[in-house]
Amino acid sequence: TRRNPVVSTEPIKEISKGISLLTKTNPVLAGNSITITVLGNPGKSYSIEFYDEGTTPSVTSGLETKKATNEGVVSWTFSTSPVCSAGNKKIVIKENGSDNYIQTSITVN
Repeated sequence: TRRNPVVSTEPIKEISKGISLLTKTNPVLAGNSITITVLGNPGKSYSIEFYDEGTTPSVTSGLETKKATNEGVVSWTFSTSPVCSAGNKKIVIKENGSDNYIQTSITVN
């Protein structure tokens, strides 16, 4: 697979509705791990989407639906593709069964 030489510097809007970002790995090198932790509602289920290329979410291990702790904390660790192009990559986390979500991004170098 060829690496795209074009670096995406287009900013990705940070949006938060009912979910707060606690920590995220940023920036990251292609092929390395990202950890993202959010604060939502205790006991609720959350799904995560990572857009490494284009408008289709990446399918990689570590992006499973997870249940928040009794404190409302949810965390995911996953790796970017070794051939992921450099630039800003969108992450969307949704609270299942509600319209709460957070949109953030990481930068791949």
